[in-house]
Amino acid sequence: MPEVSIIIPVYNVIKYFEKCMESVLSQKMQDFEVILIDDGSTDGSGALCDRYAAEDERVFALHQSNAGLSAARNAGLANARGTYICFIDSDDYVSEAFLGKSLAAAKRHQADLVIFDYDFVDETGSRLFQYHAGLEPDRLLTLKTTPELINVSPSSCNKLYRKALLERAEACFPEGRLYEDLATTPKLFFSASAVYLPESLYYYVNHKGSIMRMAFPDPERRYRDRVFAVDSVRAYYAEKGLADAFRENLEFLAIYHIYFMLSIETLAEDPGSAYLKKYREYIRREYPAYKKNPWIPILFTKRERIKFRLLNGRHYRLIVFLGKIKGALR
Repeated sequence: MPEVSIIIPVYNVIKYFEKCMESVLSQKMQDFEVILIDDGSTDGSGALCDRYAAEDERVFALHQSNAGLSAARNAGLANARGTYICFIDSDDYVSEAFLGKSLAAAKRHQADLVIFDYDFVDETGSRLFQYHAGLEPDRLLTLKTTPELINVSPSSCNKLYRKALLERAEACFPEGRLYEDLATTPKLFFSASAVYLPESLYYYVNHKGSIMRMAFPDPERRYRDRVFAVDSVRAYYAEKGLADAFRENLEFLAIYHIYFMLSIETLAEDPGSAYLKKYREYIRREYPAYKKNPWIPILFTKRERIKFRLLNGRHYRLIVFLGKIKGALR
């Protein structure tokens, strides 16, 4: 059995897919399998999956009608044989030490989950900015010792998972929804031990067609699916009897992902959108004391704290102006 199963959903990424696969197949740690899930591609990406499978016995190609990222990942999980699991988006790429370093950290600490940093890069590979999880490195972390685990980037791609964790948590990405990572990742920390590796091992490529970066034209769906994701996490912790114990972290999850991020994204696209009021009403209704959340000065960056204050004062034009300055929205 392979040590690691690498799950890569593929959908119309012919321009970027080869670089992704080149980075995967050139890993220094070679005991892995690659599960490519062609999600109904129409640009030749499906045939490229078959070519890689024919050329390398570690690569397997699955084909399905277009059903979305969650369905593709779930199909990959159903077929994974590795002790550990990782997810890579087919338009991104990874460091050659991606598997070796994350796997070594998992084994060194007997951790269920490894978190590492990542870079956002443009199509030339130039760094746009870097995400730092900012946790205490190289030690075993749990929710009891580190409640802010709930609030790390929910991305599935900057993590290595022990397969047994995903099975124990009955992890399944919600199909037909956006923000599937947000609805899934925070729940895993309920029963996971984690370790943080403060090094960028993953590269998100910023381009208009990316699933992660694309602007969805339906603001109602964007709002509805983020609320679904955050509320499902809150309900999960309530079911486990821990909603009160982690109330402030769950509140910050809503502050950041629904009120703050949706507002910033909407202002960049449509400063006059009526949805700005909707986001504000949601956070006031569900979390009336949100401005006093103790994690705001800890987990927001300096720039985010400035924008948060401006947002609370409805200084939308100033936020839009700041957004035109390079790096202001980071």
